[in-house]
Amino acid sequence: MIHKNLLEVCTPKQWTTLSTKSFISDGKYPVYGANGIIGHYNDYNHINETVVIGCRGTCGAESVRIVPPYSYVNGNAMCFDNLIEEINIKFFFYFIYLRFYYFISHF
Repeated sequence: MIHKNLLEVCTPKQWTTLSTKSFISDGKYPVYGANGIIGHYNDYNHINETVVIGCRGTCGAESVRIVPPYSYVNGNAMCFDNLIEEINIKFFFYFIYLRFYYFISHF
């Protein structure tokens, strides 16, 4: 088994937060926050699907999700971008999900 740290397999990043005043009701792309879709916008910051975890205003393992391609992820969620090709995104999602669930259940 090969062990790698997080920074060897992806690039964790918080993107710029859009204010709700910037949202466009009939925008082309969904805007994701800590708890899912919070609005729409006419631009995106993720061309590929990515794993995100809520980092403000959220609690619970349901804040871990796979965001679809062509989405804008707001700054109140941490993105695990640029996942290396050797790791399946669904495997990575469940790994993060279970680690997060274990962490919050032992507080």
